[in-house]
Amino acid sequence: MIIENNVNILVDVNNNYNLHVREFFDDECLDIDKRPLILIHGATIASELWVNDHKDVSWCHQLAEKGFRVFTYDSLGFRMSRVENYDHLSISDTRVSNTSVFLDNIISYVQNRTGKRTVDVISCSWGTVVLTKYFSLFKQDKINKAVFFAPIYNDSNAGIYWKSKYDAIPESGGCKIGYVFVEKKNFIKRWDEEIPFNKKTTLRKEKVLDSVIKNTLKSSISIGESFIVPTGPLADLYDIFSGEKVHNPAAINIPSLVIRAEHDLTSTYSSSINFYNEIGSEDKKYLSIPSGSHFAILEKKFSLIFSEVVQFLK
Repeated sequence: MIIENNVNILVDVNNNYNLHVREFFDDECLDIDKRPLILIHGATIASELWVNDHKDVSWCHQLAEKGFRVFTYDSLGFRMSRVENYDHLSISDTRVSNTSVFLDNIISYVQNRTGKRTVDVISCSWGTVVLTKYFSLFKQDKINKAVFFAPIYNDSNAGIYWKSKYDAIPESGGCKIGYVFVEKKNFIKRWDEEIPFNKKTTLRKEKVLDSVIKNTLKSSISIGESFIVPTGPLADLYDIFSGEKVHNPAAINIPSLVIRAEHDLTSTYSSSINFYNEIGSEDKKYLSIPSGSHFAILEKKFSLIFSEVVQFLK
């Protein structure tokens, strides 16, 4: 039976910022010899990226069934990691310079919770920026292996979409505000645009998309069919796609798996290859997934990606 535990942990005393952590394990097949896993989400969908009503594509459930003790969390401002007053949330509060420090708090929590000295980490999209930045700020003695799915790196073509999103953030007092609301239809449109028209039904199960949207709206601060997200990640993406060195793959010196899907318009082939080539570790692997989008971890190539990740983590 899979057990889910939920807890809020304090990561910033001065601002009283807490992060919501979700833990999954199967009490019948938990392998105490396996390292605990931490899963980091991207810039729009929080932990619902890894937890789906349809267990055949739910990363936390599938990994738990493989004997792993799995932790995922909502980054600051997302879903259940809420702030008392979003009007007081600055865009800098949720940028990678802070969220990578918060990741260290999450790792320490998992170490204390499990009694394990090291963890493995799976990151996706903007989450790869958070994880990569972490390696520039902290010793690499807490993480054993790292997975980077749809890594974000500089690409001027990919940047067109994200720069427009950043430019659209409203201002208050001459500064970009710290949050926006994402409309359900716009999120679906973005996902649709990455799937060739004649492959929508073959690549994505609509019930999986419905679960992501339904549970995100249910668990986030929402207005109608729009849910709140912080704008720090958008600022990070804007800077990266403008050529700024926000994070440095050369700082990664542990075994690494980089995964990129064929139709991904955000993590392009050239940017993902450049990211992979610049990783400092010689123990690394690049995996190309045919017929998948930026959200391939929730599409019908799930089994292929999942099996490769589990094999890598052995």
